[in-house]
Amino acid sequence: MRERMLGAVGGLMVMAVSIWASAHHSSAMFDSSRSLTLQGVVTEFRWTNPHASIRVLAGTDAGREEWSIEMNSPERLERAGWRPDTLRAGDRVSLVVHPMRDDTRAGQFMSGTGPRGPLIDGLPPPPVSALTLSPAAADASCPRVDITLVEPSASSETRAVKLGQGTLFVRRNAMATTRDISEIKVAGDDADTLIQIRYTEAAAARLHDATTDHDGLKLAFVVDDDVWLAFTWRGPYGIEPDGTQISIRNGLAKAQRLLESLRGCSDTPTR
Repeated sequence: MRERMLGAVGGLMVMAVSIWASAHHSSAMFDSSRSLTLQGVVTEFRWTNPHASIRVLAGTDAGREEWSIEMNSPERLERAGWRPDTLRAGDRVSLVVHPMRDDTRAGQFMSGTGPRGPLIDGLPPPPVSALTLSPAAADASCPRVDITLVEPSASSETRAVKLGQGTLFVRRNAMATTRDISEIKVAGDDADTLIQIRYTEAAAARLHDATTDHDGLKLAFVVDDDVWLAFTWRGPYGIEPDGTQISIRNGLAKAQRLLESLRGCSDTPTR
């Protein structure tokens, strides 16, 4: 989670492309220079992709406020010892979080304690490979790697793409595509593969403007005609310049094939 880029494309999401994911996909909204300790009672623990989350009533009985705490993916939390019932409604907890930059009642989970013992975040994934792309490098032989809007039905402005056994209609004019990518990295393992993407300065600004104050925006991460992630953007914050993170199950070989196919668009080899 500390290494998360977005990724808001975050949710990604996310783990199963046959369902919509709800994602922030960016840690830029959290102030990593500050930590708060919240003591209170859990109202809900959601074991969902792309991020698990905790809702907690924090404060004293005379003045409690509900906080929403974003966590790591269930796969990474599971490796750190978490289970779907690690926290339950009514549990008293003490949580250390990075708060939101705008001081709204939300945060990024760091650590804590609960009735069943210490609560630690999942370990960051080990890097696998990385690729730096040339500016505006994309030709007919390169895969099309898009972040694009999803429309409810077909039109002259959309194209049909595969989502599992179904079909989505996405904008032909993508918000960002292969020529906008400056760097792509693969991390994690086959159980939980992270694809981290940085964009050129112009594309990053375009993505930020297009997603800021658009809570509920439906987006897709599409490779050629295959949806790798369909997600709903949550919150008022736009996609930040730190980029996009896609999290998929059983996706390491798939992600590495993508990097290999992009190698011809790069000045530097994968490592």
